[in-house]
Amino acid sequence: FGELNRAVHHADRFEFEEALVLVEALHARPWFSSLPRLRRGYAASAAGQYLALTAQAGADARFAEALDLFDRAEISDEQRAREKDQTGVYRAINALDMGDPDAISQVTAILAAAGLGSTLLDAARALAGCDAGAHAYRHHLFVRAMWMLRAQDAGAAEAAEAYVQAGPWQWGTQHPWPLIGLYRGLLLYEAQRDDDALEEWRSAVAVAGAPQHGAALQLIGATIA
Repeated sequence: FGELNRAVHHADRFEFEEALVLVEALHARPWFSSLPRLRRGYAASAAGQYLALTAQAGADARFAEALDLFDRAEISDEQRAREKDQTGVYRAINALDMGDPDAISQVTAILAAAGLGSTLLDAARALAGCDAGAHAYRHHLFVRAMWMLRAQDAGAAEAAEAYVQAGPWQWGTQHPWPLIGLYRGLLLYEAQRDDDALEEWRSAVAVAGAPQHGAALQLIGATIA
């Protein structure tokens, strides 16, 4: 599956258009439809990510295609849940960024499927107290969604307030913790807790700039700083 590997290499260099060209070329190969559904799901999910990162139409359709392929793939239920969860998070982030009115439903469904409660308020309480090693990508999705939706949805505003009040929180050392810290800081700043917000942003920059991390996280850290 060399095309996907080369696409990842381009994406790591922020060359998302080049990555997309490789993945779309893979879809066009005459033998692509004969590949196992799991591998076709990976390709569709990758195409969705690169379309989303370049703000192009069609990302949601690719994510939906990937989820359908994972549903029908001959894999264990555990792996199926893992693949669908990861792609579902990507799809929900794209929905948030595109202003899709269905975004809040997608976010709520992903959090509920992970056992974090049936409402955003339930998820706020669960994530505020969870171990740093658990639910990192869902945690990022949650705080990002609360920051983006709090002004237009009463449930999101209530959940954001409950999350902020439930701190202090634990910290992780890998991606996407710098992004979690960014949105935590924004929520704290809006709550007029400037010192706490600054501490979150400092932690985010420190994690992103750790020597074991590459250029992508370092750029995230520099942007936050």
